Amino acid sequence: MGAALRLVFVILAAALLAGCTPPPPAFTGSVAVMSMTSVARGSFAEDVFYVSKINGQPYLGQVQPGPPAPNMPLNPVTQPFAAVDVPAARPVRFTLVGHSVFQAPIFGIAMADYSFTGDTSFTPAAGGSYIVKGVLTPDESRLWIEDLNTGKLVAPVVAFHGSTAVPLVKKTLMCNPSFC
Repeated sequence: MGAALRLVFVILAAALLAGCTPPPPAFTGSVAVMSMTSVARGSFAEDVFYVSKINGQPYLGQVQPGPPAPNMPLNPVTQPFAAVDVPAARPVRFTLVGHSVFQAPIFGIAMADYSFTGDTSFTPAAGGSYIVKGVLTPDESRLWIEDLNTGKLVAPVVAFHGSTAVPLVKKTLMCNPSFC
């Protein structure tokens, strides 16, 4: 019985650890702060905008958004939901992501579900504050970075003219559109 219990424990521990993401990379030198945002789209969905890679290196750790909390009203305006340190005082390439999240997985199948990724670059100022924003629509998707204090664009806008809707074949209850 003891060996069977240990085997179950090892399997459970491995399953739990498999879902862990590595911590965000540590940056040496000057840093700036990048805020991620979400915008409500109806009563059961919101579109989230965040950095997924910095200079080609995955940067998910603490910024990967989850679904909105059930039974919580969604705010119809852009809301920051996380802020992270990013390298500054040198050119940096950011991979931006915009995608839909839902209060329940079934809404992702029944409602329009968008996903868009693109790269943009700029040199963040040391101690600067920036925010990732975007728009996901049936006809066009755009992602950009603004200076948090002035609202001015600091990097080229990443845009796609056409639909970035996730095809129904890629929609599953366990599939995050950013990674399908």
